[in-house]
Order: sequence, then C-alpha cells, then structure tokens
Amino acid sequence: MEMIRGFCSYRPLENYLATLSTDEVNALYLSGELDKMYDDVEREREMRATARFITKMKTYRKAQGEMKREVLQ
Repeated sequence: MEMIRGFCSYRPLENYLATLSTDEVNALYLSGELDKMYDDVEREREMRATARFITKMKTYRKAQGEMKREVLQ
C-alpha cells in the first residue's frame, strides 16, 4: 500500500529531535538509529491506515447486509 506523506507526518519525531543537540542527532544518523526511527513512524502509519481500511470495509459490508435484508423482507 503506497502511502502519501502528509503535512506534519513526522512532527512527534521531529519535535523529539529538536530537543537534541546537533552532535546527538549526528550520532543517531551515523549509527543508523535515525533511519530506524523514521522507519518506525512509517510502519506505525501503515498499520493505522490498514486498520482504518479494515474498519471501513466492515462497516460497508454490514450496511450491504442490512440493505439486502430490507429488500428481501
């Protein structure tokens, strides 16, 4: 599922990084931890989007079932 990055999508992570010194951010970057942090944000966003999609489909199917029952009665 392709995700489009929206405005403020990394705000919590960027707010945390703003509290760190330049040396600390550089250390995170050089160790690869910074990439992992951004990957975690992406993964969490994907899981939330999938959960929203599943909820929409369940709601849609429930509505379809109710409409069929009304037609058959």
